[in-house]
Amino acid sequence: MRRLLRTLLVLLLLTACEHKELCEDHGHIVEIDVVFDWTNAADASPESMSLYLFSEDGTNPQRYELMGRDGGRIKISKGIYHAICFNGDTHNIECINRDNLSTFLIRSKDADDVTVSTGWGFSSVGLSTAMTSKDERLTREPDMLWVGDINDIVVDESCQPIVLTPEPSVMQIKITILNAENLSNASAIVGTLSGLADGILASDQILNEASATIPFEVSMAKEASTLYTEFNAFGDCKNSDKSHYLDLFVLLKDGSIWKYSYDVTQEMHNDQNYGTKTIDITLDGLPIPKLEDVGSGGFVPTIEGWESVDIDIKM
Repeated sequence: MRRLLRTLLVLLLLTACEHKELCEDHGHIVEIDVVFDWTNAADASPESMSLYLFSEDGTNPQRYELMGRDGGRIKISKGIYHAICFNGDTHNIECINRDNLSTFLIRSKDADDVTVSTGWGFSSVGLSTAMTSKDERLTREPDMLWVGDINDIVVDESCQPIVLTPEPSVMQIKITILNAENLSNASAIVGTLSGLADGILASDQILNEASATIPFEVSMAKEASTLYTEFNAFGDCKNSDKSHYLDLFVLLKDGSIWKYSYDVTQEMHNDQNYGTKTIDITLDGLPIPKLEDVGSGGFVPTIEGWESVDIDIKM
């Protein structure tokens, strides 16, 4: 009898110490693991990831925030879902039209006068208006963004983990201008690039058709005749017939502002490399005038007062 009791006690202890499964089923609610596979972005280091699960018809989104890059556990009803994910540690990006999977748009926020001018040596009078065409938004540079999606996820008592594979969804644009003249006469230089996509549709990562202009700062190289900049952008829709204009706004030390325009449409369309997510544009020539050629008594011009110069690109 005592041997039987000891046997029963050992069985009870083994049962009590049995490891619980990762998935817990509480009727129609399931706890399930979400895993982010960084095979296509090994160096990514987001602080958090946003996950949206849509019902089978692409509506009724449920949002989850998971800290770090590895994933975590969520609770969700059994069913069939479509999922999108992207890093949540962004500042210049917003999500709109989030109620439906097919319209979910991740895009750059509008650039305001503070973003465009403060700290760059320019007056904000008319600057943001002069920097963009009437049919494009002036937007901030998008943060680094990784997006992933997966369709037809079956959530049931089998509790298979949800695995998503985020990929880089912005590209880097690098611009170099050689043989810039009289750079010592410039107090500050900023620029814009037009005709860029303003965002990306999250469900299939197609660039949005709406276009945007992105402002950026320009650095002067040590040799004092080269300008350089690099910034993030969503890219250019391959099917778009939009032209791309690179405009530089040069503030001279006498207070005058000169606007230089380059048509870089061919360079944008020919040099895009979506495999490496980089566009590299090199231009030759920027005829900044000497101060004695401009005259003294500086001014801050209105939009009508810009000194504009169109520059032909040397092929």
